[in-house]
Amino acid sequence: MPRNKTPNALLRMLICLALFWGATSTPAPAMAGPAPLIEAPAAPLAGAFVVNSPLDTNALDSVLTLREAILVANGTLIGDFSPSEQAQLSGCVFNGSGFIIGGCGTGITDTISFSSSVVITLTSALPAITDTRGTIIRGCDVEPCAVIEAGSIAANTDALTVNGADNQIWDLQIQRSPRDGIRVNGDANALNFLKVYSSADNGVRINGDNNRIFEGYFGFSPADSGQNCHPNRTGILIANGGTGNQVRAALVGCSIQAGIQISGSNLNTIMDDTFVGWRFPVARPNGIGILINNGSFRNEISQTLVAYNLGNGIEIRGANGTSILDSDFLYNGRNGIAIYNASFTSVGGRYLDNNSVNGNEIGGNTRSGIVISGTANANVVLGNQIGARSGTNNGDAGVLITDGAYQNTVGGLRNGPLALGRGGNTIGGNTIGVHLRAGANNNTVWGNDIGRSAGETSPVLNTTGILIEDGVYNTFLGSSSAANYHNVIAGNGTGVVISDANRAFLYGNIIGISPTLGNLATGLVLHRAVTNTLFENALSWNGGDGARLEAGANSNDIEANTVIGNDGNGFALISSTLNVISGTVIAANAGDGIRVNTGAEVNFWNRLSVYNNGGLGIDKQANIDGTHIPNPPTATIKSVNRATGVVTGTATGSVLFILTSVQLYRLALDPSGYGEGAQYVGSDVTDSDGNWSITDTNAVLRQVGCYTVLVDVAVLVPLGTSEFGQNNCRGIVFAPRVLR
Repeated sequence: MPRNKTPNALLRMLICLALFWGATSTPAPAMAGPAPLIEAPAAPLAGAFVVNSPLDTNALDSVLTLREAILVANGTLIGDFSPSEQAQLSGCVFNGSGFIIGGCGTGITDTISFSSSVVITLTSALPAITDTRGTIIRGCDVEPCAVIEAGSIAANTDALTVNGADNQIWDLQIQRSPRDGIRVNGDANALNFLKVYSSADNGVRINGDNNRIFEGYFGFSPADSGQNCHPNRTGILIANGGTGNQVRAALVGCSIQAGIQISGSNLNTIMDDTFVGWRFPVARPNGIGILINNGSFRNEISQTLVAYNLGNGIEIRGANGTSILDSDFLYNGRNGIAIYNASFTSVGGRYLDNNSVNGNEIGGNTRSGIVISGTANANVVLGNQIGARSGTNNGDAGVLITDGAYQNTVGGLRNGPLALGRGGNTIGGNTIGVHLRAGANNNTVWGNDIGRSAGETSPVLNTTGILIEDGVYNTFLGSSSAANYHNVIAGNGTGVVISDANRAFLYGNIIGISPTLGNLATGLVLHRAVTNTLFENALSWNGGDGARLEAGANSNDIEANTVIGNDGNGFALISSTLNVISGTVIAANAGDGIRVNTGAEVNFWNRLSVYNNGGLGIDKQANIDGTHIPNPPTATIKSVNRATGVVTGTATGSVLFILTSVQLYRLALDPSGYGEGAQYVGSDVTDSDGNWSITDTNAVLRQVGCYTVLVDVAVLVPLGTSEFGQNNCRGIVFAPRVLR
């Protein structure tokens, strides 16, 4: 029998007329006339509806269906109800004709539960929940409980829509919806312990504000004996400006596109043990783990596992201000975190807060741990472990900055020279630790451990610690003005490579730590790299050269560095010119202090401290005349006055277009008999007769009185600095250093 759907307003008018008639008429005899109307009680105002049928009907019969229960809660269905139906609508007040006159319905918090497990096959979409006081739909504790089968409803419709506010939906299983399993247009609703599978569009779509998804399974069924995939196109979508929504402790897998997507929406949070793609006990990858796009702003991901997805773990595309912290991005098919054309992302912190750091683990991804690409600027990467643990190597770079991304920062303040601190990242076990290429200009990398894993005695290797290439310029490695922002780059194949890139500024970095923890090959390679600056770096204990300048690495400024204990040369210059090495300690390297090959003649050095190297202090023709053969300048030391400190000598005279400058050094003896310059004393320009005079002002050290010189000659243009000259103490016996 069709349900009587008398409009509320008409019914209320009839009730009022009946009450008025009863109050003004002469009372009838006790047994005469219709039964009096029963007024709704003032309290409690709450309905408790028990669905006791798997049918999807709205009819006068003996059972209450879910469709009927929702209509009653909305206040759009008030009668007539059979006695059996009334028995399932506790809290409602009925008149003698089976019509609801109070106690439940619109504006009242009603609870809908189920008498037992049911599978409800919908014939059309369920009525939208419109109550603004809050309806609670609560399934039962058995598995499965209330299963909503939506595969037969009309195309492009949703199984269930929530348009009201403050509603709660618990323990429903919704499957095979032609569009969304649940669409939430209202605000402050709670979706708890849901299971939503096989939706043609989204498992859940949220368009409103301040809604919550708590626990639940999206895209697969834990009740399925194999826990196999039953994919939604997208597991959870927050869209259309939805603000302040929360996804908490959800399990989202098997989505064809994204597990969770935030599109054009702000201030939403994914948090607290949410799992997005994983493989235990079976694989449940999403296409993309989490996608944030279309201008979304200030969304946050925390305490979330994003793993084994086919594409990027999280992809941020054209969305700003995202915070990613205390989460794991592991074993994804592309990158762990991909930031495309997006700004003010904080990986390891919160929006515009570089002091509160809570880093992530990012490893085992097929491509890079983090990629920042395109018009992406002002993003920060703080306090993360990127690779650096056995089994979590990223296949490409730990951090890749590319395709024009600019003014991004990788790392932050350390707690000390070798203490990583709150802002620095541990980046190890990748092909390249940090990779900058393709117009990625004006970026900063500081305060990181690259290669060395913090707290571990053995390194986890990157093949190359830092690679800057492909025309990139204005890269800052470390800081020239702030303490403890340097990088520690050790335990890699090669420490730093700058290739076809310009104006890199390396300040205060430690490239190789100790005899047991250097880089396996060269500390620093400059390859066709010009106008770069190295200031106060330590390039030590590396398996090759401390620094290697090659193939047109020209016009670089190398000042106040320490280059000690490398297994090759301190510096190797190959086909590179117009470089300046100044104020630098070059000591205890197995080869030459500075080795200069063909094509690298016009280079300059001054104010050095060169001693105890296995070869020559400076060897300018190493590939021509054999190893460790001196080619000293035409210069002599004539006299040394230990009392006054005046040292005199001769060199080429300075006349017309010839200018000769002599640098005086205290001697460090070496096997060649010519020596190395241990301490810089001073310099002088020769007169026209070639005479020079330099005073050693250290009254103690000058008592030894053994010196050597370097000579710079300019004939119209500077011609470069010489090897060390013949010293004035050649009769002293010297035990040669054993080469490694």
